[in-house]
Amino acid sequence: MICPEYGCIEIAQLRLNTLVDNDDINTWLTLQDVKQGSLNVSLQYFSLSKQKSALEIIERKNNVMIKREKLSKALLVCYIDRCLNLPRSKKKHREPNPFCRVKVEGTETKTQTFESQTNPQFEHISQILCANPLHEKLKIDVCNAQSKNEVIAYFEMPIKQIYDTDTMTIDTQSYPLKSVSGPLDKTEIILRLSLFILSPGHSSESRLSSSPQTPSAMPSTSRTTTRPDTNRNNMQDSLPQPSLKEDNVSKSIASGVQLHVIIGEYN
Repeated sequence: MICPEYGCIEIAQLRLNTLVDNDDINTWLTLQDVKQGSLNVSLQYFSLSKQKSALEIIERKNNVMIKREKLSKALLVCYIDRCLNLPRSKKKHREPNPFCRVKVEGTETKTQTFESQTNPQFEHISQILCANPLHEKLKIDVCNAQSKNEVIAYFEMPIKQIYDTDTMTIDTQSYPLKSVSGPLDKTEIILRLSLFILSPGHSSESRLSSSPQTPSAMPSTSRTTTRPDTNRNNMQDSLPQPSLKEDNVSKSIASGVQLHVIIGEYN
C-alpha cells in the first residue's frame, strides 16, 4: 500500500488457499515493516459458470459489495488461432511483422509478434474480465511491428453476441477482417470465443467443456510453423477443435478467479 503523504510502501499478505477454503473472508491484515498498523479487507472467491442466470446473481452481489467501482461479472476467453492473407506494406511491399491486440474496454492483452508473415499462426488465448458483458465490445487490432505498430486490420464483436448463444460459446470459425484504409481481399481471422459468468463460491459445474486448451497442451502437429492452406473449401477441415481436458479444468478456473478486495478501514 502506498501512502500519498509520505510515499512509503506498506505490505500486508494473505495466503490465497485460505480464501479458496472459505469462499469469502473479511479480516484484518497486519501491515509489515511498520511499527504498527492493520488493514481491513473483504475478499470473495468466484468460480466460472455457463449458466446465464448467474449474471443476475453476480450483479446483485456486486451492488451489495461496493458501489464506487465497476466490479467484474464475467470472463471472456478469446482463442486466436491464426490470420489469413494479411496485407503487405504499401510503401515497401514487404510482408508485415504481425501481432494482435485484444481489447475490452480498458483491458488489453497482446499476442507474440511474428516476423514477415501474412498468415501468422498465433495460437493465443486471452482471458479478460468484463464488468458489463452485455454492453461491452471485443476488439482485436492486427498490428504491424515494422511500421510503428500500425493497425493493418481489425475485428469487432459485441460480447452480447456470445452471451446470446445457447452455450455462450462460438466454436472455431473464420471472420473477415476490416481496415480503415480500404477493403481487404479475403483477409480473415480464425477465432473461438467463450463467455463464463463469475459465480460466488465454488461452482457445482465439474467440467467446463467450452474453454480451449492452452497452446502447450495441444498436439504438436497443430503448432507447425508452415503457412496454412488458404483454400476456403479446405479451411473448416484444417481448423483446430480445441477442447478442455479434465486435468486442465482447475487451471482454467484458477485463471478466471476474481478477488474482490475492499478496503474498509486503515489503522
